[in-house]
Amino acid sequence: MKVLIFHMTDDDPVFVEQLGNLVEQFQHDEISVCTDIADLQSKLQQIVRRPDVAVLFASTSEELNRLVEMKDHFFNIALIVILKDFSSENINLGYKLHPRFLSTMNENLSVIPDILSKMKEKTAAFAKV
Repeated sequence: MKVLIFHMTDDDPVFVEQLGNLVEQFQHDEISVCTDIADLQSKLQQIVRRPDVAVLFASTSEELNRLVEMKDHFFNIALIVILKDFSSENINLGYKLHPRFLSTMNENLSVIPDILSKMKEKTAAFAKV
């Protein structure tokens, strides 16, 4: 399974540790990490190597707005969206991306590997059909 992780925040040591744990748990899968919008757009425009799943961390309203502007690039990619907080504005914008899972950076991100595992199982089952 191809997983794309987008984040621009690396000044929070707890977040960096949780992100490292996430990447470590899926080391057998193809994981790409993007840390800026231009790199994200570039990876999404690759026809052959498009990700199956994208984990998008939007630590600011500006980042979230940029991701929503790019929503057409996420067509046929299962999304996990992690917001700065659960303000009504952020929730409304986050749902415009049609994520499979929506949470905040304040939540324990340890559930993401379980979600990715379930997505992987469904992808594998779908590929067998």
